[in-house]
Amino acid sequence: MKFPSPIHVTDLNYVLDQNRRHQDKENSSDKSSTISTSDEMLLEKEYVDRLHLWQVFFANPYEWWDNRQSKPYFRYPDFKHKDTREKLWLRADDPPWVRRQLKLHDLEKAENGFRDGSRIQKNHTWKSQDFDCSDDDELLYSSGV
Repeated sequence: MKFPSPIHVTDLNYVLDQNRRHQDKENSSDKSSTISTSDEMLLEKEYVDRLHLWQVFFANPYEWWDNRQSKPYFRYPDFKHKDTREKLWLRADDPPWVRRQLKLHDLEKAENGFRDGSRIQKNHTWKSQDFDCSDDDELLYSSGV
């Protein structure tokens, strides 16, 4: 009978059980300093979900209430979806593209007015003569109506 030659392992890869806490031997007594892998995964999922929500926001920002200028209290969301009531806050750990897109959005609102539903509304400075209908009778008679 022939025995196989010994195996020499130089690198070992394994999958960590997500339900068990990973503890460093040096900090095994300090449980507050260790974060479980499931906690890390939860934080990463929340971050990815928030980035997805930003993408939904920028796909149609007019479906969201912009509360940045009129927050009743500090913890009130910066943006709130008009139908689903999902909430977004600007945070320091947002990627740079979020702030850039918001600047572009604010610039567009300043130039083109703001949109409510499907109509674009501008801040007009109309005067009373803009609504003068006294010439309408002349137009009706001259057109033969």
